[in-house]
Amino acid sequence: INHQPSTINHQPSTINHQLQLQHNVVLRKEVMFNHVKAVSISVLAAAILTGCGGGTSDCTDSDVKDTVVSIITNEVQKARWGQELFSKGLVDDLEVTRIKTTDYDEKLDRYTCAATFSFTFKGKEQSKDIQYVNSYLEEEGETEVAVYGADDVKTRMMALGMTMGR
Repeated sequence: INHQPSTINHQPSTINHQLQLQHNVVLRKEVMFNHVKAVSISVLAAAILTGCGGGTSDCTDSDVKDTVVSIITNEVQKARWGQELFSKGLVDDLEVTRIKTTDYDEKLDRYTCAATFSFTFKGKEQSKDIQYVNSYLEEEGETEVAVYGADDVKTRMMALGMTMGR
């Protein structure tokens, strides 16, 4: 299995709300939505946040948490059933909670984070533990966020969808 990261470029100053879908080689998909350009490839999901100051955003940064939610949402919505769960309003209230910084490498300016990804399915609260890593991309002056556990959340949502939460 190729564990290539997905990337998201967060551009807060842009007010572009168009949806655009393109396919490239190696199952690469790009989607433009709500200020975020996403490129999804496989199991590991990653994102790039454009920041004002230098250095990596920490685990509790609101842009980082929003990006983690966007990455997981994109991973789930790759599947037709995932799109249906969201379009029918069965999945709601997605958030990153119980955030812990498990490691900070000052030399690499990299945070390793553990958290709980929470959501509701048909009004019933659900959660799954995830991990993410925030690294600083020096040349770009951006924070890259890599999410581990998006497939576990996707599997949980699929099971809930198949059983309708029973």
